[in-house]
Amino acid sequence: MRSFRPFINEIVLLERNPLRSSSPTTITVGRRSQQLHGPSSGDLFGRSLGIALFAVLLTAAVTGTWMFLSGVFLNTWRPGLWMITYGYPLSLWMVAGYLAVVRFLSYLDLRIRHEGWEVELRMRAEATRLTGPSL
Repeated sequence: MRSFRPFINEIVLLERNPLRSSSPTTITVGRRSQQLHGPSSGDLFGRSLGIALFAVLLTAAVTGTWMFLSGVFLNTWRPGLWMITYGYPLSLWMVAGYLAVVRFLSYLDLRIRHEGWEVELRMRAEATRLTGPSL
């Protein structure tokens, strides 16, 4: 379910829309979420599947790097207590931090794509209105 509406946290924290409103013209979190996610729901679902696969592979790569460094410098090629206590959690936190930045940049990309296109269309309509009807 989260893959269809991945940017609810950003909408709540950054845009500070109200959760509910009695006025039909007020943009609430639900309306903003529908406006932002609606046109790109298929793309967002595919992107979330790709990011999930990438996260698993990146975690395995970082963990493999820790194991390799442990083998080279400590001459222990099997995962031991150090790897279980520090290596695996550190790998997961590194990937989680990286993916948090990727997710925020994806949110900015989605907003620029939707709202930038909307601004361009409004500017073209206004330019057409100001130049008058063409013959």
